[in-house]
Amino acid sequence: MRDREFIVSFSYDPLRNKGGLDKVDKGFQELGYAPIPTEVPNEKCFEKGNKIATYLGLINWNLIYRKVVVGLTDDEKKILIHYHFSWLTNIGVLIKASAPELQSLEKKLGLKKIKVERYR
Repeated sequence: MRDREFIVSFSYDPLRNKGGLDKVDKGFQELGYAPIPTEVPNEKCFEKGNKIATYLGLINWNLIYRKVVVGLTDDEKKILIHYHFSWLTNIGVLIKASAPELQSLEKKLGLKKIKVERYR
């Protein structure tokens, strides 16, 4: 069974000359995410939350476990952010729960708009 997930994106152009993925890396770490090693070039992985709190059915966004994979598209025009959650996550509308975090990320990175690519 696949995880619950959603994908958001934003244009890479505003970050191209400002550090690119390293700036995104710093933004997620400032939000409390821990980096996870990855072997894929142009990709960063992070995790945040508590697996036990997720399995207990808690619905606090700051407590539920999630994994985030950030990467460039092949044409290097957009950065895609994949949020992955366990099926045990009891938050009904994950994209709504993540809105304050995404708005904070927009401000930290100086972005104009983050677009929802896929929600499942």
